[in-house]
Amino acid sequence: MIAFDLPTAAGTLSIGENSTENKLFKCLSNPAATIDTVKDNWLKFTNVRFVSCGSKIASASLKQLKNIVTAVKL
Repeated sequence: MIAFDLPTAAGTLSIGENSTENKLFKCLSNPAATIDTVKDNWLKFTNVRFVSCGSKIASASLKQLKNIVTAVKL
């Protein structure tokens, strides 16, 4: 786990160093970042899961989803 300081004094998130959230923050904060489809460096939301036989998001997925929302709002 690492502490990620959000810009404009919006606080700090505790996220995994190799997490999707950290990769997303790095990508969004780097104007030169590109997606390389050959090397498959797309962001994969690995902890977004749904309740079986339905469209309801599992409660265990909410932390990653909230972090992703925070990232795209910055």
